[in-house]
Amino acid sequence: WYPSRVFVGDTFCYFAGMTFAVVAILGHFSKTLLLFFIPQIANFLYSCPQLFKMIPCPRHRMPSLDPKSGKIDMSYCEFTPDELPSLGRLIYKILKVTRMVKVVEHKDGTVKMNNL
Repeated sequence: WYPSRVFVGDTFCYFAGMTFAVVAILGHFSKTLLLFFIPQIANFLYSCPQLFKMIPCPRHRMPSLDPKSGKIDMSYCEFTPDELPSLGRLIYKILKVTRMVKVVEHKDGTVKMNNL
């Protein structure tokens, strides 16, 4: 399994977005177009904690190659939950309890969590 066989690239996404926008504007389907943006809005809301610095976000959110399996693995950030602001700790706990992120706790109190 390789992402390029499953997910389309940026060029197709730009083309598809432009096509949706043109069809919606010319066909007066602006309310229907909003349905297509629901996944984008959900992705934005899911990424907000890192975008607004409530949870640490590494500079490069690039996936890494696992040499053992030859597959791509998620990117991770490491931090100490106690050093987060109060809103960040609350968001971290909610994400952990709902299992929306993969969390690995180390003995020294640091946490390794996949990027949002």
